[in-house]
Amino acid sequence: MSADFSIVITTVDSEAKANEIAHRVVEKGLAACVQTCAIRSVYRWQGRLEEANEFRLDMKMRTLDYAALEAAIRAIHPYDTPEIVRIDIAEGYQPYLDWLAAAGKGTERFPATNESNRPSTVEAPPNRSSYCAAGAPSSTPVR
Repeated sequence: MSADFSIVITTVDSEAKANEIAHRVVEKGLAACVQTCAIRSVYRWQGRLEEANEFRLDMKMRTLDYAALEAAIRAIHPYDTPEIVRIDIAEGYQPYLDWLAAAGKGTERFPATNESNRPSTVEAPPNRSSYCAAGAPSSTPVR
């Protein structure tokens, strides 16, 4: 049985390409949130040991959108054989998973806390500059 939510990981060779993929999949509603970070990879490719600076993208998404997400990544990915792997989320904080479900459908919402300290869901502010909306609005763009 498959989980309702997953994290899809891919790596690319430039920050510009990472941002392009992040924007594309979030705008299409295929991922609710994409986090990127600079990494150093060591791997074997065509019989040789290689090292490269890369950018890793962690895409939080509804599992049912995996095929479309993979196709969108492959359509603009610069590698011949890109890493595109899905890791299922077995459990998680329910208000976050509720937001993930809504954001994946294209209705951006994020968890908040009401006065009685119980989780509630509120509309996201219109001027979000981050592609990850789990919590308070961020002024730091995705990198």
